[in-house]
Amino acid sequence: MSLFDEIISQSLLIVVTLPFIMWITTKDIKWFYVILLSYIPLQIHSIIKLYSRNLSYEFLKRPPGAANCDMFSRNGNQEGKPGFPSGHMTSTVAFITSVYLLFPEYRYLCINFGIIFSGLMALSRVNKKCHTPLQTYAGTVLGIIVPYLLHKMFF
Repeated sequence: MSLFDEIISQSLLIVVTLPFIMWITTKDIKWFYVILLSYIPLQIHSIIKLYSRNLSYEFLKRPPGAANCDMFSRNGNQEGKPGFPSGHMTSTVAFITSVYLLFPEYRYLCINFGIIFSGLMALSRVNKKCHTPLQTYAGTVLGIIVPYLLHKMFF
């Protein structure tokens, strides 16, 4: 694990707080919708992890050596605990997808920045041994599909 991996993982704090800051400063209701479209996939992620605690499939568990995998990198040994799907990836990709869907003027930025940032986040989570590539991929899929379906249903 490197300092770079730690910084990228910690940057989730920016992803989580940015929609609130934008909503408060711009008073644009679409930022509130970004919050909702980003929050719901994270709740689905939590339900999946809660349910998967009782299952013994290896792909659901964090890899050997997993430690300090929460948002603040302070939760100690996490080896063998539920890690499917990656919450960092779900949050990151759900935010980028939500901005892409609700703000057409930012689509070019979302595609370019989103691919690079999501790739770095996935790489940092695997390098930190918090997730397997499959777990980061599952978080990415969840972060794309749920906001997309919610957007289709309600907007």
